[in-house]
Order: sequence, then structure tokens, then C-alpha cells
Amino acid sequence: MTDCGKYAELDLIFTQVEDCAVDCNEMSMIISSLLKYMGIKHNVILGFVEHLPSKSVISPHVWINLSNGIKVDYRLRRWLGDVDEIPHGVFRSGQYLEEVDYKPIKELNNNFTSSELSDISEGYLDNICIGVLDSVKRRYQDSDLISTGTIGCCLR
Repeated sequence: MTDCGKYAELDLIFTQVEDCAVDCNEMSMIISSLLKYMGIKHNVILGFVEHLPSKSVISPHVWINLSNGIKVDYRLRRWLGDVDEIPHGVFRSGQYLEEVDYKPIKELNNNFTSSELSDISEGYLDNICIGVLDSVKRRYQDSDLISTGTIGCCLR
């Protein structure tokens, strides 16, 4: 569970797709589709991550940056070990400065269709309750996280 306070709710939603057998790119696109549906501003980032204690580099790596210094990454522990010192889930960018250094290269577009996302998520995405997403969307409406403009449904 994240220690990001009000973002714990996002973490609870995203953990519902965490068990998908996908790598960081696909996982980031699945989560991006959920964020897009909720109207939450974000960027999908392609780059690399250096594990500072061991000097090992995970490249390429894909994660999500929210507009307020929050990162979303559910795959880094796959490569660096399932330990508390490695970021996982929804967390503050500065929370793991002694352990990892995220190095962005470029932003990626989420060009997956809802059908493709359903397939790569092995149906996990289809099982997320739209009502829960709508509820979160309403709670964040006055926040700087919400995109302006019309949000189209990206889920079935």
C-alpha cells in the first residue's frame, strides 16, 4: 500500500490489475487508460532506472508521472526484487531518492484500443467497477490532477 495519503485510493484501483502477466509498458498503458477515464492528468514515460546501491540499470523502463510529483510504477520490483526499498505502486517522486534514480527519455502515447487493453490485461481491466472510477473522478474534480476538456470512456 502506498503512503501517499489521498492517492491510496488510486493504488487500490491499480492493484486490481497488478497480477496481469505484462511488462512495464503494457502495465503503464493499462493504468494510463484508467487515469484517462478518471480525467487525471498524467504522462507515460519511457526511460531507465538506476538502482543506486548496486549501480544496476533497468532499461528500457516505462512508468507514469502524475502532474504533482507522484509516480506510478508496478513493475520495477520485478527486476530489482520485491523489497520495501524498491518503489512499487503509487508513491511520491522523492520517496526513494537513496535507492533509485528515474531517468526519463521521452513521453509515450497510449494508442491501445479498449479491446487491446482488455486482451493484454487478461480481462482484469474489464472487472474494474466503472462506478468506483466515477466516484474517484468526482472526488478529484477540484484537484490540480484533473484534466480539462471532455474525457471519453476508454473502458468498455
